[in-house]
Amino acid sequence: MPTAMPPAIAVLDLGDFSLTGTPQLATRFASRKLEGQTLVNRMARRLSECTLVKRVFIVGAGLPATVLDSHSADVNCIDLPISHVSERLCEAADASNADWVVYVPANRPFIDPTLIDQMLAKAVRTHNCDYVGYQTDNGDPLAMDKLGLTGEACHADTLRRLRRNVDRLVDQQVGSMGAWLMTAPGAYHLKFIPVPEQLNRSDLRFAIEGEADWDDAEVLCETMRRPDSQWQELTQLVLANAGMRDAMAYRNA
Repeated sequence: MPTAMPPAIAVLDLGDFSLTGTPQLATRFASRKLEGQTLVNRMARRLSECTLVKRVFIVGAGLPATVLDSHSADVNCIDLPISHVSERLCEAADASNADWVVYVPANRPFIDPTLIDQMLAKAVRTHNCDYVGYQTDNGDPLAMDKLGLTGEACHADTLRRLRRNVDRLVDQQVGSMGAWLMTAPGAYHLKFIPVPEQLNRSDLRFAIEGEADWDDAEVLCETMRRPDSQWQELTQLVLANAGMRDAMAYRNA
């Protein structure tokens, strides 16, 4: 008989609402609406479609009432003031008794359930693995942040190790969890898997980091055949639009 999958959760992190400027990207757009849904609720719905994700959490520091009151009833919300993202992820892991946590910054409207499931399946099949994430050919973790179609999977016990060294991570409030693990005290087993070849490009960008990204997201939502379209259709739409593709490449550079 096949081995049962260990429990996994997905955690949407909105960051620290007391911060301003570029360190805090998700909070600027969390309550904006795409196709009638707030960005954070849209993402939570997409993550709930993952076969291997059992629960979805929304976390942040100093979350405003508009976020706390507007999330779906089946989504868990954790407000942990004055905290690093690793502490917030741990809080969700502790509350759910999960073995694996999928970390997703809350600025990715086109997060793809299939990519998340494939990553989690790889995580549980890899012996003594602390972390699994996607990677492009150039190995730059920022490339995956800009692509914005997936998250990163980390074992709950690994997150607890990070939490014990949170004072060493205070200057890294956003960004790649893989990058934190590479510089954190101790040894970690990280596994990187290649993105699908069609996504291994420098002219695709679906994360929301500014108004131009938001404008593109609105155009793509209006153009997609179905609101639950997967990354393949999304990619085709961008590649067929030379102006959008060139603008994405420029912002990525």
